[in-house]
Amino acid sequence: MLWGKSKAGPDGDCRVNLLLQHLLDTAAVGELIWDRFLAPGVRARIDGSCDGHGRVLFTLLCGLHDVGKASPAFQSKVPELAERVRAAGLTWGHLDARDRRWHHTLAGAIILRRVLEQAGWDKRAQRWTWPLVAGHHGVVPATGKLGLPSSRGDAQGAGAGWLAAQEALVAAVADALGDGVLQQKFINAVQSSIGGGTDEIQRNIVSERVLGLPREPR
Repeated sequence: MLWGKSKAGPDGDCRVNLLLQHLLDTAAVGELIWDRFLAPGVRARIDGSCDGHGRVLFTLLCGLHDVGKASPAFQSKVPELAERVRAAGLTWGHLDARDRRWHHTLAGAIILRRVLEQAGWDKRAQRWTWPLVAGHHGVVPATGKLGLPSSRGDAQGAGAGWLAAQEALVAAVADALGDGVLQQKFINAVQSSIGGGTDEIQRNIVSERVLGLPREPR
């Protein structure tokens, strides 16, 4: 019931691309980018950072780029779709203007850090992973931006239901790539930026060019 993309149809109906579908689509295009478009030197650099698991790591991060859309701040943007989410049991309290500006890139970074810590990734690996999700719109935020005041808890998703839904999305993408992907941990730290902008490129290819969907609301 969590949505990732939407647009109005010719009859005024709301056409929806579910969030899980969007994440799996982008993971698939991540595989295509790795196989056909990344320079051999870039692939070798990523492989060298994670014991030869570069393709899986690259695809996983592409797939998880929009996981932060599993948050009330994003799900509330389209009233009709928000009601469907609420009806499914994922609710939230009042969101003021500041709450609604809580961006899905920041929400995604928080989700990823939590799930990777649970999976046993060390702090060093977490530190270079979350900026790839937080910065996939082109600007990597400072770590302090991820601090979520308690007054904005509903913007991120508070309660066991939201936490379970967010973690289930991460698990679904990881499971699609093979057993034990999250547990591989990719311990070696990447020393430089990995393919800046590639996540945004594949998002545009799948969602806007292939599926014909609009850019997500900001």
